Amino acid sequence: MKRKKVLFFIIIICICTWVFLHFENNFITITKITVKSPKLPDAFDGCKIVHLSDLHSKEFGKGQKNLVKKIEDAQPDLIVFTGDLIDSRHFDAEVSLELIRQIVKIAPTYFVTGNHERWSGNFDALEKVLKENGIHVLRNTCDRIGKDKDGIYITGIDDPVSTQAIYEETKVVENEIKQALKEIKENDVFKILLAHRPDASII
Repeated sequence: MKRKKVLFFIIIICICTWVFLHFENNFITITKITVKSPKLPDAFDGCKIVHLSDLHSKEFGKGQKNLVKKIEDAQPDLIVFTGDLIDSRHFDAEVSLELIRQIVKIAPTYFVTGNHERWSGNFDALEKVLKENGIHVLRNTCDRIGKDKDGIYITGIDDPVSTQAIYEETKVVENEIKQALKEIKENDVFKILLAHRPDASII
């Protein structure tokens, strides 16, 4: 009798674990964050940015329709993707590109690399296709958005996955940010940094 009870509980735990993992990997949740800054020009008051990251070649409905619908409903002025669009272990660029082709029609889209793009060994080819589809790929560079004094800068850096030590990665990130910011002449301008691992980024 005890063995049956133990087996029953093991089965229940396994089912619950499977349901939890399935939910975590397939359910789309939205987190809303409001950013306020005296440096932000009035022209960007109410500007909406959709941030995507770490999709790992995941498909959300046929033709990515579920994820695309969520993005469309948000009515973003800008879309940013901070890496790991693809999964290096199960490389499937077409699933990812299906999403890219659709979201670039919704709003201007910016992309920076994650560790899986670097690990895949296919990023040069992927970067070319992203650019061909209208994606702004930022690799230790920046882009100016807006006109005249009402502009802001969006800066993007590569993921420092090529180095092993945390200290070395931090130094790499510092240098990448410095390189990207060289293009910015204004001192007191609002900047957005796109990084796959922002915890390693220092501004």
